[in-house]
Amino acid sequence: MTLRPNSPAMLAFCGALVASGPITTDMFSVMVPIVARDFGVGVETAQLTLTLFVAGYAIGQLCVGPLADRFGRRPLLLLGLGVFFVATAVATFAPTIGVLASSRFFQAIGASAAWILNRTIIRDTHDPAGTTRMLARTTMVMGTVSTVVPMAGGFLADVFGWRAVLVATLVYVAMLVALVARVYKETVPRKNPHAIDPVPLLRNMRVLLNDRQFAGYCFTVAFLLAGMFVFVSGSSHLFITVFSMRPAVFGLVFTAMASSFICGNYLADRLTRRRPLVRVCGGALVVCGTGAVLLVIGALVAPNAATILMPITVVTLGLGVLMPLCFAGAMAPHPQIAGTASSLIGFVQAVGSVISGQAVGMLFDHSARPMALLMALCIAASIVSFLAILGPLVRTRA
Repeated sequence: MTLRPNSPAMLAFCGALVASGPITTDMFSVMVPIVARDFGVGVETAQLTLTLFVAGYAIGQLCVGPLADRFGRRPLLLLGLGVFFVATAVATFAPTIGVLASSRFFQAIGASAAWILNRTIIRDTHDPAGTTRMLARTTMVMGTVSTVVPMAGGFLADVFGWRAVLVATLVYVAMLVALVARVYKETVPRKNPHAIDPVPLLRNMRVLLNDRQFAGYCFTVAFLLAGMFVFVSGSSHLFITVFSMRPAVFGLVFTAMASSFICGNYLADRLTRRRPLVRVCGGALVVCGTGAVLLVIGALVAPNAATILMPITVVTLGLGVLMPLCFAGAMAPHPQIAGTASSLIGFVQAVGSVISGQAVGMLFDHSARPMALLMALCIAASIVSFLAILGPLVRTRA
């Protein structure tokens, strides 16, 4: 298999890397209430298996990019996947909730290499327009995986118990290591010997944050993803505990979301061929804002599975458009520090998700209100970031 730009092989390879996201988050989130019951702990304690995971993701994101700029993509990818494998094995046989949550932290540090280097490899091998298209397509792959893995996780938990989900993840990581070792050749244009030196690293980050285009897209997508993590963190307790869904049925909730997300990815690819990227993002944010308003109304007036899920699919439609476009828009101006740029986006995103995910666990009151209000707050922050930072670009840039 030859990894040529825009080729099916490149799409399959990058899709396999990015699929680690839903496999480690969407599939495991179905298990949180079952884990709480199995270990005899409360919701907020079980929530640490997700919150510490995202904290590990934040640390991994901040470190992997600069290290990949310094030493190359391939060694960092193989090292990260090795950590991912070992941590998943420990989590599979965890005797206590503390060991499980801690191993999830290291699992995320390892898995972050696949997530961040997927974007970096695409930026290494494509021009800005090609990067936008390939990111939209790989994000569509991630959405397609998200339609399957929650149902698969729910089925495995129903039949074999929640540890079977981690066994399946272990098999996936082993296959991913073999794939990377066999087909991936180094793509870094030029290794930067100063990429991890503290002064140049901080200078690069300052350059990125001072760039209106990078900062605007970075914070727009970070707040939006923090809002979605509110749902990922709180939905299993709401649908399984409050609405009395079985785990396997609850997987259909993520299937509906992922289907909407895929539609958004398709629209992103099509719309950016005819319209400026920044304007497409503005339209997608209107869709997300509409979904947030409908979600709050449903949670306050008539909370049930339908009135919560339908607005969520509206939000994920907008997210499906925004996510690949924001990543592409943020990384486009700085190809020489693409790894650092990708790391910083992921770090900002993960910090927001840690805060929002733990907040929904602490505020959970056996109703949909905390989740809906927190999601709406995050989406409002995303819209404000877009208008405040990227607003001037709407009229001036393609």
